[in-house]
This record gives sequence, C-alpha cells and structure tokens, in this order.
Amino acid sequence: MLDQTSQVSKAKGLLIKARSMKCPFLVVAGHMWKIVLALAQHIAKAQYLLMYHMRWPAMRCLVLVMLAHACSLAKQAKLVCLVTNLEA
Repeated sequence: MLDQTSQVSKAKGLLIKARSMKCPFLVVAGHMWKIVLALAQHIAKAQYLLMYHMRWPAMRCLVLVMLAHACSLAKQAKLVCLVTNLEA
C-alpha cells in the first residue's frame, strides 16, 4: 500500500519548489496528476477488498477506514490543485 500522506506532503513540497523556481504550471500539474492517479488506485483497491472481505466484520471495518482515509487525502490533493490553479 502506498503511503498516501507522504504523497500529499510530496505534492505540497513540489508546489513550493515550483513557485520558488518559477516553473510553468504544466510541470506542477503533471506531478499532481500522478499523485491523484495513485490515490484513485488506492481507493479502487480498497473498494475491491471491501467487496471481497464482506464476510468478516472486522476486515470490513478496517477496509472502510482505509477507504475513508484515501477519500480524505484525495480531497486534500484536489484542494492543492485548486489553490495552485488560482495562484498560477
């Protein structure tokens, strides 16, 4: 499983670096797209696990927590994209 928190932190670091170097917005957008794709894959995997492990309540609970966490991080990444778009 990917460490999604570090992915979001990495995205924020890239944005700061891009601003300081006056990089074109498209370079930053490319990095953000990779991170959003990684988050989407994480969410899809969690949904698959949820369907597969429906029989075990403890496992179902764990997967629901993972899914909620991934969705929350995806929203953070989207927010970073929006802020960058406004500042560009």
